[in-house]
Amino acid sequence: VLFVFDEMYNLMGILSLKDLLKWHNKSKKEVDRPVSEIMMPVKFHIEPSDRISKAAELMIQHDLEILPVIDDEKDFVGIVRMVEVFENLSSEH
Repeated sequence: VLFVFDEMYNLMGILSLKDLLKWHNKSKKEVDRPVSEIMMPVKFHIEPSDRISKAAELMIQHDLEILPVIDDEKDFVGIVRMVEVFENLSSEH
């Protein structure tokens, strides 16, 4: 997974390996298009203080495999992957 930031380092989108492979075999003209045309815009995120259950809920509701973690100052601080969320939930029971 690649993260796409603007010039102010705001997270704009996510580019998956699947997205890249889809465009890998295209003609040079198509490959030279901006990344913004094939990235998935960031619509959902969590904050460092959010509960794991909130991450799980967002992932289930919106069919997400990863969620960016963004702090109060709108800085990107990391990601949470679905596998990590559900490992933590299952270890609590």
